[in-house]
Amino acid sequence: MPIYIYSAIKNDGTTDKDKILATSLTDAMSELEKNGLLVTRISRDLWTGNLNNKIPDIQLYQFIQEFIAYLKAGMTITAALESIVTNKKKTKIQQVLLKVYKDLIAGVPLTDAFEKSKDSFDDALITAIHNGEQSGLITEALINYNKYLKKKIQIANSIKSALVYPIFLLFALVIVVVALFVFVVPSFSELFDSFGAELPYVTRLVMQIADNVPYIVLVGIVLWVFSIAFGRYWERPKEIDILLDKIVATIPIIGGLKDDLDNAKINRSLSVMLESGGLLTNALDLVVSRLERNRYYPKMINVRDSVVEGGGFAEALGKNDLFSDDVLKMIQAGENSGQLSEIIMQIAEYYEDRTEQTFLGLSKLFEPVMMLLIGVIIGFVIISMYLPIFQLAEVVK
Repeated sequence: MPIYIYSAIKNDGTTDKDKILATSLTDAMSELEKNGLLVTRISRDLWTGNLNNKIPDIQLYQFIQEFIAYLKAGMTITAALESIVTNKKKTKIQQVLLKVYKDLIAGVPLTDAFEKSKDSFDDALITAIHNGEQSGLITEALINYNKYLKKKIQIANSIKSALVYPIFLLFALVIVVVALFVFVVPSFSELFDSFGAELPYVTRLVMQIADNVPYIVLVGIVLWVFSIAFGRYWERPKEIDILLDKIVATIPIIGGLKDDLDNAKINRSLSVMLESGGLLTNALDLVVSRLERNRYYPKMINVRDSVVEGGGFAEALGKNDLFSDDVLKMIQAGENSGQLSEIIMQIAEYYEDRTEQTFLGLSKLFEPVMMLLIGVIIGFVIISMYLPIFQLAEVVK
């Protein structure tokens, strides 16, 4: 959903300048007029392009926690949402929640109100709210969803923390290499010009790279800017994303990590839906929609269709080569005992823990590898520069 920048005059004559989310310019104008604003200027914020308009997980988690607290205190859904909207600052989530609140006042059901802003909310949240409305357990549905969201945030924070030092080393490597080719190598070039002799191949190679560093940097910047602009304004076909996903899955170590992430995502989504009172078929619909650009998409469609036709869940997963035999046995036991949601939650936690441990292990492995790479590059450049001097010394002898 695009963002529009506007200037408008309020009823009291003051000027209001802000941004608004809307599907089109007409919808943005209509929404602002409903709020009693006289629009004087409005245009699309081109810088945002096709950016993901989902509300950040941490903001969503805080909103749901506050929402749950109001509901537990005995407030109605409308009153709770009103309190949250009036207390929030002008943030992205506040604009979206204001639209939801106005729909509720107009008599729109809670699920439909959130559905209208589905570009901003997670599909799992909307489905959980729907299940909660149907069962009359909206608070419990939100609690279960927030458990999932909390775990998702924890994993993301763990991954970010694990990547901080490796990224720093990578940045340091780039700085060191650029400094070598910009300041060190050119100083040797002047010395070698006075030799009047043919230089070793590696020395000539390093000097050629140094001579072209400005062009290499310029091309790198152009490609970087182009990739950002291309990513903002072009949405890849899902077939390309599925192909890329399959390629990533074949990379050693990285492929295994991707499998764990996908398996955790599948099981956690199923768990959230089943815990909120949803049917397995509805939960599978959600999973299929969330895997639309994933290599598991065709397999999950087969699993869903098999379950809809009356087949067993574990059996369908096994036929489509999803999950290990041990996991399939656990799911089969959950089906037989009527505790499928609890078993799937345990499986999700298992894959999430494995993902965190793998990331920590990779980050620890990455550190010495980067240090070794920095040493090799510096050593190669230094030896290449001193090699002609060593040869000259041999000639003198």
